[in-house]
Amino acid sequence: MRTKKNKLKLGALELFTLLLTLVVLIPFYFAVQISLKSPVEAAQLNFALPERLHFENYTEVLKTSNFKTGLYNSIYFAAFAIVVQMLLSSATSFILARRQDGITRLLYGFFLFGLIPGGFLIPTVLVMDYLQLYGTRIGFILLGAAGGTSLLVFLITGFIRSIPKEIDESAMMEGCGVFRLLLVIIMPQLKPILVTGAILTFMGTWNDFIGPFIWLPKSSQQTLPMTVYQFNSIYGTQWELLFAVLVVCAMPVLLFYLFAQRYLIEGMTAGAVKG
Repeated sequence: MRTKKNKLKLGALELFTLLLTLVVLIPFYFAVQISLKSPVEAAQLNFALPERLHFENYTEVLKTSNFKTGLYNSIYFAAFAIVVQMLLSSATSFILARRQDGITRLLYGFFLFGLIPGGFLIPTVLVMDYLQLYGTRIGFILLGAAGGTSLLVFLITGFIRSIPKEIDESAMMEGCGVFRLLLVIIMPQLKPILVTGAILTFMGTWNDFIGPFIWLPKSSQQTLPMTVYQFNSIYGTQWELLFAVLVVCAMPVLLFYLFAQRYLIEGMTAGAVKG
C-alpha cells in the first residue's frame, strides 16, 4: 500500500515537473519559430512552423549598429557587475561571519532587510542625480552592486561560517595578513558559492531591461535587451527581427547556465544548509 502511494506521489511530481518544463519550453519554441519566419508569416504570431527557415533574420539583426552597441554594453556591465559584487560580497561576508558581536549582527540584519523588494524609485533618482551619477556607467554599476549584494552576502556568509576558524588562526600565525587570508585562503574554498553568485549576477544584469531603461537614457549606453525598440515603432513591428533579438539575448544565459549548473545547485544547497 505504501509503495503504491509512493508511486502515485512520484508520478504526480513528475507530471508537475513536466508541466513546469512546458511552461518554459513553449514560449522559447514560440520565439525561435517566429524568428525564423518571413515578415508575413511572423505577423500572424501563431505556432505554425515556417514554410522556409529564414536565417537571414539573424544576420540582419547582427549587422545593426544598435545591436553591436547593446552587445558591448551588456558584456561591459555584466563583467563589472560580477567582479564588483563578488569582491564586495566576499569581503563583507567574511567580516560578518568571523566577527560575532552586536554591530555585525545588526549589519547582517541590515543586509537581510535588503532582500525585501523596495519601491524607492523617486528617492533613488534624486540621490543619484545629486551625486551626479544618474545616466553614468559607474552609477549604474554601483546601483546594481547595491541591489544584488544582499542575496550574495546572505549566501556567502552562511558558507564561510562552515569554514573552521582554526584555518584563519593558523594562517595569521604564519604571518598572513587579512587581505591575503581572504584572497588566498578563504576565497578558493568559496568556489561553489562564488560561481553561484556569478551566475545569478550575470543573469540578472544581462536580462535587465527596466534598469537600463531608467538609469541609462543615452542611446550609446543601451544594453542588448533594449535593442528590441529598434524593431518596434508606431508604424509597425518587425516581429521576426524582434524575436531574433530575444533569442540572441537568451542564448548566452542558457549556455552560461548549462556549463555552470552543477556549481549553481551545489552552491545554493551548501549556502542554505551550512548557513
